[in-house]
Formats: sequence, structure tokens, C-alpha cells
Amino acid sequence: MDPCGRMLVAASIKPLAVRERANVTTVPAALSVFRIGSNGKLEFVRKYDVDTGGKIHYWMGMMGLG
Repeated sequence: MDPCGRMLVAASIKPLAVRERANVTTVPAALSVFRIGSNGKLEFVRKYDVDTGGKIHYWMGMMGLG
């Protein structure tokens, strides 16, 4: 969560195989960004796929811009 409490970023740490009917696809590791409303509800903003090079990533941080 950012220091102002207005944004949340959730990280998945590795690619994941997902079965959809007869097919199996790989969902990449990602950073998912959510806006936190004044009522506390999350609103999905966007997802950033992360190329982990086949490894697991454990850390991510946030910093203010500007």
C-alpha cells in the first residue's frame, strides 16, 4: 500500500499453469494495481506482467514520484 493509503499493489511471485477446459496456459508473474476508494473498496486499475526469467521474485517496493 502506498504511504497515502490510496493505492495497493499485489504481486504474484511466479508464473502459474492454469487449465481452461482442455487447454493449459501459463499466466505470468505480475504486479496488479488497485485504487483504494474513500469507502475502502478496491478498484482494479491495471496489471503489469513481470518476466521473472523462470525464477521466483519475492520483493517489490513503492516510492513516490514527484
